[in-house]
Amino acid sequence: MAPTHSRIAAVLTLAALLSLSPATAPADASRAPTRAESKAIKKGFLKGRPAGTKVKRIRVSTVDKRFSAVTYTANVRELERPPASS
Repeated sequence: MAPTHSRIAAVLTLAALLSLSPATAPADASRAPTRAESKAIKKGFLKGRPAGTKVKRIRVSTVDKRFSAVTYTANVRELERPPASS
């Protein structure tokens, strides 16, 4: 069965409308923490870590209230090497 002119016109019109509609932004399932959340997350995250560890960014899941992500830096001190024996 061959497509009719009206069906082809409808498909082309739909394709044109879809190409003109703005693309939807990707969904983000995280948010910035509240001050209280930030304080609690930092306290728990930094416990037992070296003194040079710094929290750079925290994101809290909007899907699972038990999940958060922490971006951090840590200073790693260089170990002194013994002088080479000759």
